[in-house]
Amino acid sequence: MNTFNLHDISLSFGATILAYAAYRIFVFYYAQWASPFGVLPGPATTSWIYGNLRDVWDSEPSVVQDAWVEKYGPTFRYKGLLGVNMPVI
Repeated sequence: MNTFNLHDISLSFGATILAYAAYRIFVFYYAQWASPFGVLPGPATTSWIYGNLRDVWDSEPSVVQDAWVEKYGPTFRYKGLLGVNMPVI
């Protein structure tokens, strides 16, 4: 009679969780890549992790956003955490 031990079950469970997490990360970044917001003009990212958020955090309120409106127009996008497109309309 073939029985499963705790090691086999936990290994299978861990592999399933890892595969699901990889799938969710792929779907999230594919949606960002395929998003129509990616074609909007906007500033180049200054950090892969923080995107353009450090520029926003390090400036006075709305100074950077006003400069971006002057440069890119009223509809543009900037990068948020981990490269997520943040549209501004």
